[in-house]
Amino acid sequence: MAIELDHNEPRATADASPAKRFFIYMLVKDIELVPSVVDLVDNSVDAARLLIASRTAAAGAPDGGGPELTSAVGSDGFDGRSTDVDLSEFWVQVTATPDRFEIKDNSGGIPLDIAERYAFRFGRPEDFPGSPLAVGQFGVGMKRALFKLGTRFKVASITSDSRFELPVDVDEWARDLDPRWQFTFSEADAAYRPSPNDVLGTTIEVDRLHDSVREDFGARSVLGRLRLDLELRHQSALAAGLAISLNGDPLRPSRPELALSDVIAPVHTTQLLRANGETVQMELYAGVAKASDGAMRAPDVSDEVEPEEFLAAPEAGWYLFCNNRLLLAADTSELTGWGDGANAFHPQYRSFRGYVYLYGDSALLPWNTTKTGVDRDSRIFRATRAQMVQALRSVQNFLNKAKNEGQRIPASDRIIAPAIASTRSVPLAEVPLSEVMRFPDPPDRRAADTIKRIAYAVPKDDFDAVAETLETEAASEVGRRTFQFFLDTQVDR
Repeated sequence: MAIELDHNEPRATADASPAKRFFIYMLVKDIELVPSVVDLVDNSVDAARLLIASRTAAAGAPDGGGPELTSAVGSDGFDGRSTDVDLSEFWVQVTATPDRFEIKDNSGGIPLDIAERYAFRFGRPEDFPGSPLAVGQFGVGMKRALFKLGTRFKVASITSDSRFELPVDVDEWARDLDPRWQFTFSEADAAYRPSPNDVLGTTIEVDRLHDSVREDFGARSVLGRLRLDLELRHQSALAAGLAISLNGDPLRPSRPELALSDVIAPVHTTQLLRANGETVQMELYAGVAKASDGAMRAPDVSDEVEPEEFLAAPEAGWYLFCNNRLLLAADTSELTGWGDGANAFHPQYRSFRGYVYLYGDSALLPWNTTKTGVDRDSRIFRATRAQMVQALRSVQNFLNKAKNEGQRIPASDRIIAPAIASTRSVPLAEVPLSEVMRFPDPPDRRAADTIKRIAYAVPKDDFDAVAETLETEAASEVGRRTFQFFLDTQVDR
């Protein structure tokens, strides 16, 4: 027998509000220190681009108006593809020491009304007028980073018409039992008129660092990793003139380049990918890079080493950018098609470089909330990966044929090797469109093999004794030199 409830009677309720300390613990559990700092730099980079976009929109508006001056927390109008926008007027200064952390920028500041209503919310409200092409999307990056760094911080910001200071003692805030979660401004002026000495930007200070953070900021290895991450993940902004420094030292931009000639050209494709009724633009480049000395050499027998002896070129692999923020760097795993759709990574592919740029609403892009990994279930990533596999197989085909030519074709008859020698290293902007890797195909006839690979096992003690005598630990080198010794002393030629 069913019992009908009287919906007019008050219902009993269960308290489901989160405990602050548990919330803080869970918020920072899955992010490391370096990505936390990178998140804060993301905000400053977004802010600089958004300020440029707002100025451009205002200059082009018929009534002389334009979108409201905005900050790192987002605005409409930023075209993430505009990697050549001049950012040379902007700077971001990061200070990370065992005593304190600080990040300062001159990127226009956070308007007071945005700070009051949105910037310090945990999660992005549905009515937030964010920029679809900014990096920040989930509304947790700044707060999570600050909680990760320490237990006392201050955020201060000045815009063209407002200013505020917001100090937070996390321990005191966590003890506050008020069910309304809020922070209290120490200063707030909605009608501020900046002085000539004011910097329109944001300053974040953390002066009570966690013990582990103090240790990490005192370690050269951690600071080195932070520097490398910032240079890699913000290479587009750095190349556009944005000055980012870490402890006073300027970061250097790196410019992706590929080998190109009249007869050798990388893969370069563009495509619109669709998900949830929206579109994401993909631009893909895949080819080979010239060596650091400017040479581009065909794969040869030196690639035939034992896997345990080969240290992969640290730059080889796929690079995936989402709205100009680097998500994957030098990836040679099955995630990007290696060994799952294309050949697994091997020494002969050490010159491979692939670059994929995705531009669109950040909610559609295939990153996790920390922007340190790929969402494999993303429809956009699945479509992108299919294109990556196709391009990877095309470049691998080129490298395989270059290697086979070197092993099977007399030097006088080779055509790939001299074509490779004639290539020059060019920025991606100079790479023409091509669905496949273009290169001269070697003749079908084959000479007898000129190279043979020898592999055999010996007792470890015997190997160690010979290796010590030859002053090398590489098995391939031991094999070559012992073979050469036998050839020189025992073979009559």
